[in-house]
Amino acid sequence: MSVLQAWGFPPAARCEPIVTRDGTPSVWLVEGSYYLKRDEKPSVIADLYTLSAHLARKGMPVAVPLLTRDGKPFTLYDGAAFFLRPRLEGDTLDDFDAIDWNRMAFTVGASAAWLHTAMADCPPLRGVPRRNMLWRTENESLPTLRAHGLLERLGLSEAALSPWLRRLWGLYPALPRQLVHYDLHGNNMLFRNGALCGVIDLDTCAYEARLFDPLYFTGWLLWRMGGRTEGWARLVLRTLQGYASIAPLARQEREAVPSMLLANHLYSAAVYLREGDEQRIARNAQMLRHVAYSLREIDAIFTSNA
Repeated sequence: MSVLQAWGFPPAARCEPIVTRDGTPSVWLVEGSYYLKRDEKPSVIADLYTLSAHLARKGMPVAVPLLTRDGKPFTLYDGAAFFLRPRLEGDTLDDFDAIDWNRMAFTVGASAAWLHTAMADCPPLRGVPRRNMLWRTENESLPTLRAHGLLERLGLSEAALSPWLRRLWGLYPALPRQLVHYDLHGNNMLFRNGALCGVIDLDTCAYEARLFDPLYFTGWLLWRMGGRTEGWARLVLRTLQGYASIAPLARQEREAVPSMLLANHLYSAAVYLREGDEQRIARNAQMLRHVAYSLREIDAIFTSNA
């Protein structure tokens, strides 16, 4: 690809597309050792470079975008911005059934806290969004679910869920907020011999309650568990115990866990309803139902063991 000449690669450099969106490649593997990624917003890449360089200085295992021959973290080509980063070694958590999740959930929670500690004093990032779970729930999630009647179809009701949402309304403003990954799942972390050795896709970062990242990971866990959901509530606890081993949780955070889980899954269900992806609608609806019926269990387990 001609775009690679910005980093000094020859025109014949080996470049294999590995991610395609709407029929257009967006990520390429270059010479087996680098990833080339396309982004429509140069400001996102500039922030990614600032954050990655900061985390690397803090000792976090991240891939800092390589500077072009002009000394920039991206190049403009064919109406889009491109950046190049080294390929990190390590394994994702995709081999789900081969993993001891009681141990790994704790490790992931601790890794999230390590990441947050390093992120906390990152220089200002101009283009990073500031998320607000309350606004998202009131203005996006609930209106979409009402329009599609999803809660009723799942045997749930907004009235039954409202005590948990009211709890979130009361606690959320006081929750510690900071820069977070915002897409921290098992394919965006790399491990070797049970230890974190890579964090990728940092271009999704946002300012949000720090509790968001470890709870988002538990949503990925529930997705990967499929219909085998027994023990999920215990893994939520293990993830948060791991987090608290590095960054102790405030009382408001512990009390907010079930409500934030509910809000996250209300949003996920609403996203796929809007997109019309029937397979994901069905899967996320069942996840939402499981979360809703697990709220009291999670509240009791976490309160007594945190």
